[in-house]
Amino acid sequence: MCDTSGNTRNPKTIDWVAQADDAAAFIGPNAEYYITQFQRIDEKELRKTWSWAGFFGGIWWSMYRKIFLYSLGTEVSPSFVTPFGLAVYANWIYKQRVEDELVATAEFDPVARREHLKRRGGATIRPFILIISIPFVVFSLSLS
Repeated sequence: MCDTSGNTRNPKTIDWVAQADDAAAFIGPNAEYYITQFQRIDEKELRKTWSWAGFFGGIWWSMYRKIFLYSLGTEVSPSFVTPFGLAVYANWIYKQRVEDELVATAEFDPVARREHLKRRGGATIRPFILIISIPFVVFSLSLS
């Protein structure tokens, strides 16, 4: 199936109402907002939406949501490096990531699935800590 935006994926692969709990386990903070956005994207077969978090957070937002490397593999990756491009495609890219994980774990035992989704998804500040600590480490090593 191919819609007019060039999307070759089936826009209705996930029933967001039926899988809301598993999606929320993967998404973590602000799950309700994202599930609502994903439903809207599917209902209107959208690809481009607006994400203020993507615009202001940029690459930092993508690292926080654990989709930075994932997004590089999409066909919109050239747009992803600009704040505007990220703001336009952020929700769609994140939706693809969540869908892929939900589909990949569909056959898991329900309890194991929920734990797996929590572990693989969510949000993290580890990249921030790593990037912020690099200058301190370099500075400390230069003093030795």
